Amino acid sequence: MVNYREALKLDDSDYQTWGNMGDSQYYGGDTASALSSYRKAISLAEQRLKVNPRDPGVLADLASYHSMLGDRKEALSYLDRSLQLGNGDKDLLLNAAVVYNQLRETGPALEWLGKALAAGYSRSVIATGAPFDNLHDNPRYRALMQEKQR
Repeated sequence: MVNYREALKLDDSDYQTWGNMGDSQYYGGDTASALSSYRKAISLAEQRLKVNPRDPGVLADLASYHSMLGDRKEALSYLDRSLQLGNGDKDLLLNAAVVYNQLRETGPALEWLGKALAAGYSRSVIATGAPFDNLHDNPRYRALMQEKQR
């Protein structure tokens, strides 16, 4: 978290740094500060989207930030747009799993997780990431994580 604060001192206009700060705060237990950081990230990302409204990465990030705020409608709207433009990109597929999981929709989260894995996303990266900690006891999650790469 200290590194993100230092980065923001140098340039506080990068939406991704604000989003990363939000993630660090959220998973570190400081939910109130995280929500503020996500709101700042959203504001800056929306400005960036005005330059290129078809940027699947920015759309995906906005979906993620809105899901962290519990704003289901906005999160899914941005998510749908990012997936339509993303051409099966494994990072965007994983983001869909993260968004649905954050919205507490386990079925769709696991479906998208399976798609991300099938597209080549690393099981070891997923296993060590915090976004799916709540699923480690889920039999379907465990089955997905144990399947062999095709």
